Amino acid sequence: MKNKITLLTFSALVAVLLCSYRPGPAHDAGANCTGSDGGTAACGGGGCHTSTLTSSLGTVLEFDSAGTPVTSYVPGGSYSVKITATNGTSSTLPKFGFQLVSITAASAGGNSNVQAGTWGSSLPGSVRNTTTSQSGLTIPVIEQSGFLSPSSGSGGSGTVYTETINWTAPAAGTGDVKIYGVIQAVNATGNQTGDKSQQASPLTITEAVVAPNGINDPTLTNALSVYPTITSGTVNVAVKAAINDLGYEVYSIDGAQHAHGIIAGDHATLDLSGLATGMYLVRMHSQNNTATYKVIKN
Repeated sequence: MKNKITLLTFSALVAVLLCSYRPGPAHDAGANCTGSDGGTAACGGGGCHTSTLTSSLGTVLEFDSAGTPVTSYVPGGSYSVKITATNGTSSTLPKFGFQLVSITAASAGGNSNVQAGTWGSSLPGSVRNTTTSQSGLTIPVIEQSGFLSPSSGSGGSGTVYTETINWTAPAAGTGDVKIYGVIQAVNATGNQTGDKSQQASPLTITEAVVAPNGINDPTLTNALSVYPTITSGTVNVAVKAAINDLGYEVYSIDGAQHAHGIIAGDHATLDLSGLATGMYLVRMHSQNNTATYKVIKN
């Protein structure tokens, strides 16, 4: 009888371990639960987590530039993607998992998603970038590699779950990007009773049109120095060689122009103190040649 009980206990433990997607459903089962095309409805499987989506977590996505929410990206720019949910149920859900994917908007609506941008190589603890070779999916998935703890609360109503992941925008000409995400808040008991899963409404991030057409000329780039690139007020432009008809514009990443003018002489100071916090592009131009510099206003 003792051996039988031990065997039953061991079998139950194995069942819990095998059915759990704690290390991430993409890594463990090739499952994309974010709601992007070709994915699954939720992170259910093997009776471990619920396969029915809920609206009780209020899961949302936010796309940030230097801590400021934005809706456009500058090609090659650095951003962050934040996913957040709040337990709006009476269930105690002390742990959670999540998934994030970023795809080209042009590939949305089909069964072969195309990756857009690059997820950061430095990730929070217990978070992994599950590659396509590991998952068999057409895109990499950012997800948990173990149970995650809430950012506030202990699992009851009002508990907040959140993760922020760095992301680098794709090359020019990629077009609009769609970001999908899902959070699964769980009781960590190894079965689906009481677990909650909600996908966020996908974000569409447009590629910013930051300036008129022109050639990014290395000769012009070498003739100029724009500094500092992180500022709370002014940006200096040093002209190191003679340039005819040198002009400038300052654009925000949504393509809006905030300043323009002509630079005469070998130095100019651009005043950004009246602009909101975020990333800006200082575009210098002479005839048909351009040189563009990224500046962070803090």
